[in-house]
Amino acid sequence: MKKILKCNRMKSDVVLKYILSIGVLLLLMTACSNHGSQRNKGNKQPNILFIPIDDLRPELGCYGATTIKTPHIDRLAKKGVVFTRAYCQQAVCNPSRASLLTGMRPDAIQVWDLKNKF
Repeated sequence: MKKILKCNRMKSDVVLKYILSIGVLLLLMTACSNHGSQRNKGNKQPNILFIPIDDLRPELGCYGATTIKTPHIDRLAKKGVVFTRAYCQQAVCNPSRASLLTGMRPDAIQVWDLKNKF
């Protein structure tokens, strides 16, 4: 029983840290975007679009696949940067997605399969 309570307490601590991290990140993004727009109107800063995908194999035209037609993503890839080396945390989507959202390894958040709630 003590082990279960300790495990639940650890998960709730991780969730609390995650929520606080997201809140701080949103606050910083809001502050920086308002400050930057007033400060550097003449400066062209790069637009960054990060599209995280956890269940997609490289079956897009920008990766050389010919069976699937993806003209819009291919056009976006030509204008930007395409990552050709990607790694995942586990062979199923839940640990990879949780790791991508929190920045923590599956062992730290105790998500190893599809059964664990995240």
